[in-house]
Amino acid sequence: MPIRVFISYAWEDVEYRLLVKRLATRLRCDGIDARLDAWHAHGVTIPEFMNREVRHAARMLVICSPQYRTKVHAAEDGRTSGVGWEAMLLTSAMFANVIPKDKIEPVLMRGKWQESAPLFLLGVPYTDLSVPSQFEVNYRQLLQKLTGHVEAPPPLGQLPLDIEPDQIEPLRGSSPFAYEKTGIQDSGENSDKFSPPISSFLLNSQYFSTIHSDVKRLTEEQYIVIDFLRHERRARISGCAGSGKTLVAAEKALRLAKACPNVLFLCHNPQLAHYVKSSLVTGTTVRVADFGTWVRDITGTRESRALNDWTHFDEPDDAVLTLALENLSAANEKHDAIIVDEGQDFRDEWWIVVEAALPKAEFGELVSHGT
Repeated sequence: MPIRVFISYAWEDVEYRLLVKRLATRLRCDGIDARLDAWHAHGVTIPEFMNREVRHAARMLVICSPQYRTKVHAAEDGRTSGVGWEAMLLTSAMFANVIPKDKIEPVLMRGKWQESAPLFLLGVPYTDLSVPSQFEVNYRQLLQKLTGHVEAPPPLGQLPLDIEPDQIEPLRGSSPFAYEKTGIQDSGENSDKFSPPISSFLLNSQYFSTIHSDVKRLTEEQYIVIDFLRHERRARISGCAGSGKTLVAAEKALRLAKACPNVLFLCHNPQLAHYVKSSLVTGTTVRVADFGTWVRDITGTRESRALNDWTHFDEPDDAVLTLALENLSAANEKHDAIIVDEGQDFRDEWWIVVEAALPKAEFGELVSHGT
């Protein structure tokens, strides 16, 4: 059903009355049942017409101008006019809570707002249609107000998880392992927490729900392992399946990457390498590769193979290993540190190639994780 809008305005010169008619015509063309005395007051007196329209209108469009303000204030002083009568109806209905303020839409057609609006409308938001260059934009906003098609706020989302304050960790003593700090060290910063990439992975995955645990920090055993690895250049870490060796290995690689520009994370299974690269060390300088792909990169004999097609039998042969060893021995650039996951699957001859990728023993760091 069309929205019924009563237009209240001052009868001024012929040009102004034609301007109001054109505005009312535009509203009716746009689906608004604009009610104007020139069209709808036939057969009734002006007071009757005004009373009827004020009672039945869904909205009231009050067109303000300097003469409109003058006539309203004159009516307040006892000199009644048609506009003054309408204004008294509006103010009485507003004060009696019969008409809410949001039902009235003031419009400026002539002059400045301060000299055109009566006092009871002075503080109400209005639409300025007095400037031809801005008419279309402002008229569209008026149409939205009249029809209720105003911009709605976006729906409320969930609070972001990262606004929670940092948890305070309990004070802990030194590790039971007492080793002298020599050579390459990680910074030790936040040594009782995971690095940001792994913390983000744990927060956004089902890892802990899978192992039925609410723990979101390193376990006591992992505290000891991480602290132990800070002081050792060569180490081998063993643990059963599901004990978190890969997480500890990735954590060690991330901490080393803060101090070393060239950290390599090796494993046997290319699917595991893809997982570590995309979920645990993403966005860092840690290089991740499975041993077979790494060797073929060194020798330039890399084969393209889908991850799902890989098996444990897809391993570099002796000729490729020999060529890799030769290339590594001749290369000037070495890895500062190498972290090996799935070390139990590495053959003895593979370790020779891994060692060749490190500088002299007193400088390089090698950590192996396996069962």
